[in-house]
Amino acid sequence: MRKSLIVASLFNFFLAVTFSSEQAWAALVGQENTCGSGAQNRVVTLKAEEKIVDLGEGLTTEAWTFNGTTPGPTIEACEGDSVKIIVENKGKMAHGFDSHALRIDPMHFGPVDPGKTMVIEHRLNAPGVFMYHCASGPATDQHIKMGMYGVMIVYPRNQKLKPAREIVISENGVYGEPNQKNRISPSSERMNDNRAYVVLYNGSMKHNPVEVSRRTGPSLFCECRSVYFRVSRHGCHPRQSL
Repeated sequence: MRKSLIVASLFNFFLAVTFSSEQAWAALVGQENTCGSGAQNRVVTLKAEEKIVDLGEGLTTEAWTFNGTTPGPTIEACEGDSVKIIVENKGKMAHGFDSHALRIDPMHFGPVDPGKTMVIEHRLNAPGVFMYHCASGPATDQHIKMGMYGVMIVYPRNQKLKPAREIVISENGVYGEPNQKNRISPSSERMNDNRAYVVLYNGSMKHNPVEVSRRTGPSLFCECRSVYFRVSRHGCHPRQSL
């Protein structure tokens, strides 16, 4: 298990340095600015809505999103913070929310009907890098594959991480084939078979280089399927395994 984690970490490390820091979900505030002023009461507002998303390289897809992007915005908080997550369902179907950082009764996760709002409040006690996603009962897997997911980072408060250029990586697939206009209509059959037409990193097929300093090196928060880990030039540091 340890060997496979290290191999996976190095694989994601070399991919990560090609990602653009201009992407809203790739650039991070970081531990120092997030934790520096003591425990906070944080409010995060997410809008669930269906969108046409640009994948780059001339491809678009029908997607279900948080705040209009897939993945959704990266949520940063610090151990000991209290977080209030407000999900406004602007879509045409029921959507919910689940963060693996919250560790609460899954009945609190929704879903809620179109036009409704759900609120989750919780104190964050476990540092790590976690996935969040739509929670819609038996249809949850499909909602995730349609684009309703993101990364939530809970920084440790009493363990100072080494200085680094921090970015986040997530991997997802698009499940359908493009039509003559290069728009992908997702396929439930492909989702059920887990047959992605294309696999993307941070929701795009096109990335600009990220420059890093030799002094600090890159520090990467990787969300790849069900294993989450932090990678820096000092080695692989698993954070959370589901």
